[in-house]
Amino acid sequence: MAVFLIVNLFGVDIFSKVQNVVVFLLIGSMVLIGLALLFVVQSILGIGMTNYVSLDALANDPNSTPHMTYATNLLGMG
Repeated sequence: MAVFLIVNLFGVDIFSKVQNVVVFLLIGSMVLIGLALLFVVQSILGIGMTNYVSLDALANDPNSTPHMTYATNLLGMG
């Protein structure tokens, strides 16, 4: 009976370590997916900016807000 209890305690310890690894991998994969989505959105924004606004207009923006210049050219003044 004592051997069974000791083996059972060892198994519980391994189970908790496996759970920690699974949680770590899940959180890590969610972080990587989030970073990948940010990269995709920023890539689309960059491609859109170069298609709708000239690079000179973006570089010489008097207000230093190229994202607002892009939005104004894309959507109009409203």
